This record gives sequence, structure tokens and C-alpha cells, in this order.
Amino acid sequence: MSRRGRLLQLLLSSVVLIAGLACPRDALAQTTITGAEDGLRVEARDASVQEVLAALGTKFGLRYRNITALDRRIDGTYEGSLHRVVTRLLDGSSYVLSTGGGHIEVIMLSAAKRNDVLPQPSTTALIPTRRRSD
Repeated sequence: MSRRGRLLQLLLSSVVLIAGLACPRDALAQTTITGAEDGLRVEARDASVQEVLAALGTKFGLRYRNITALDRRIDGTYEGSLHRVVTRLLDGSSYVLSTGGGHIEVIMLSAAKRNDVLPQPSTTALIPTRRRSD
């Protein structure tokens, strides 16, 4: 192979390697939604909260507005009603949830920290909150 051919092959290999490294992380993310609004299952693999909300919006008409970035990555399985799944996805965040007119709308005020770990709702029991009397 000529020197020019080797140089062209090296250049092409470098471009392919750089393109693979520059591939967005979102290309590896996956969100699968099965079931109906009153009993659904969401499986998220390295997906951002915004990607999961967008998928829920496409399937169920969920609307959301974000004042803050929703780029926290999540892995897990969330089961329950649409309302329950959304509240678990947004655990640790500040948001307003409106359920009027048969739709759910979420207005994000601040997102949970990136390192927060969300427990899977199928294995987490709800513990009632007790008020302290002073």
C-alpha cells in the first residue's frame, strides 16, 4: 500500500473513532412504556427525566414545562398509574402538578440533584408522615 493510501486509511480510521466517541449519550438511552394510563410500566435505561416525560407525553398526552434542566439520568422500572409514575420520576424535585381536564400537566421549578438515586416504586413502601404537635 502506498504512503498516501496508508495516510488516507489512518485518517478514515481516526474520523470513525472520533465519531464514535462524540456520539451523544442519549443514543444509548432507552425508555419503554407499556400498559394503560391507570396501570403502566416504564422502563428507563440511562434516560434523562426529560426524555421519559417526553415519551409519556407522546403516549398519554402528558404536558410539561420546565423552568430548569431535567437532564438527571435515571435507570429503573416504574409501575402504577400515570400520576404515580410521574410523582416517582420527579421525587426530590420541586414542581406543580395539575390534573384538570383529564390531562396531567407538570410545571418544573427545580430538578432533583444528578446524584440522587430514585428508589423503584415497585419495591418501595409508602410510609405515612406524622405531624408533630408543638
